[in-house]
Amino acid sequence: MSYLSKSKFIKSFMLLVLIVTTVIPGVSSASSKELNEVLAYINQFDAFSKYSSKAVAAYNANLIYNTKNRKAMYDLYKKTIIPNYTIYVNGIKKIKPKNKELARIHKILIQYADTTLKGYIEIQGSISKPPGNTKAFNKGIATIEKGQDYLSRFNEELEKYVEKETLKYLSALPVIKTLPLDFNKDDISERLRPQVWRFYQAYVSAFPSGDTSRSDKLLKAWIASKNEGLNLRGPEQSIQNLNELTLSTINSNDKDELADWAKAVSETTINHVSVTYAEVGGGRAQFTFHLKVDSYTDDSTPLFQIVFYNTGEQYEISSISQI
Repeated sequence: MSYLSKSKFIKSFMLLVLIVTTVIPGVSSASSKELNEVLAYINQFDAFSKYSSKAVAAYNANLIYNTKNRKAMYDLYKKTIIPNYTIYVNGIKKIKPKNKELARIHKILIQYADTTLKGYIEIQGSISKPPGNTKAFNKGIATIEKGQDYLSRFNEELEKYVEKETLKYLSALPVIKTLPLDFNKDDISERLRPQVWRFYQAYVSAFPSGDTSRSDKLLKAWIASKNEGLNLRGPEQSIQNLNELTLSTINSNDKDELADWAKAVSETTINHVSVTYAEVGGGRAQFTFHLKVDSYTDDSTPLFQIVFYNTGEQYEISSISQI
């Protein structure tokens, strides 16, 4: 009777070289000191990440062992999996991020690598002699699975850090008040998204208290001017309309439910904001934004629409309104 045991497929460690631009589109590699540090950090893996990939690929291609292939699998761990993964582990330990937050996150990656290597060594030991030690083999699998938990945590922490620094960078950019006549709608949509996300955050700060000072301040800074002849209404009408919406929302909903919804909105990221563009009559360019909030229906959060009016020389904001 042959002994049969199966290990589980695991994910290889992969860092996206374009993580800054994939986490939040529209951010260049030269965006900020912190984001450039992330790119420099990621680039350091080029020299030895191939060793991790080779080890994990060999592991995933040989998930089942029995009395017939035990010796061959043992040799695979001895000659391929463990040597290659050891090079990888030693390599990442040489990386010393100067950025304190990256250094903290990097320690999680080291925990992943050390734990995974320990699991490989435990599996190798379990099949070193016939017919194999089932209990020790399963212990090795459990160790590797624990390593996967560290990997998931590392990916989550790194993504959160990139999002935080990207938001910080984008929030420091000048507010888009005007557009050139030949503007690119996709580029402007991406540049407007973080500003609209900030506006959503300011908007929900009024719930359930009714204090609209944050959104009022943003609208005054955002809407460029008032000129009835060019259909530029200025910030006052936008502020009045939004304040009326805020008051109506407060009067129509339970205060605790509003507070829960506002908290859910505050936990969103720029990636929750979607945008559609339309050219409308009267020489206007219209951008409509929606914020997707987890556990809430699409109509629970208002759409915000930014309308730019063609003055003949450029586009200027005519209004920012809820629809």
